[in-house]
Amino acid sequence: MMAGAGIEPTVTKVRSGEAELSRITGARTPSGIPLDGEPAVPRPKNTNAPFRGLGTSKGTSRGAGGKS
Repeated sequence: MMAGAGIEPTVTKVRSGEAELSRITGARTPSGIPLDGEPAVPRPKNTNAPFRGLGTSKGTSRGAGGKS
């Protein structure tokens, strides 16, 4: 798509937090002012939520299942 548009991309290797990454992306520190103009409301941290990461869940067994 870029070749069709006549754009030659520049590749720059950066790591998270580097100033060059902020310059390229235009990233800025958040102002803390919501875009909708309403006051920011902090969300409470839910410490009672169950872990929902990768892995097994109740009632399932490991492996592909089925019979061979």
